[in-house]
Amino acid sequence: MPVIRLDITDPYLNLAAEEHFLYSSELDAEPIVLLWSSEPSVVIGRHQNPWLECDPSQLRDRGIR
Repeated sequence: MPVIRLDITDPYLNLAAEEHFLYSSELDAEPIVLLWSSEPSVVIGRHQNPWLECDPSQLRDRGIR
């Protein structure tokens, strides 16, 4: 099982890389382990309401993406 470690901490790039590996046709045959760490951030899913899940003004004041 391949292990892929990403050294970048940008949450946008890490999530994009995760999606790439999820949908990459060349990796369909074998599971992989993807390790990454991001700077402080909040990831809101498609069907989540950011105003119910967190306080956007506090996040902005703290510099959290």
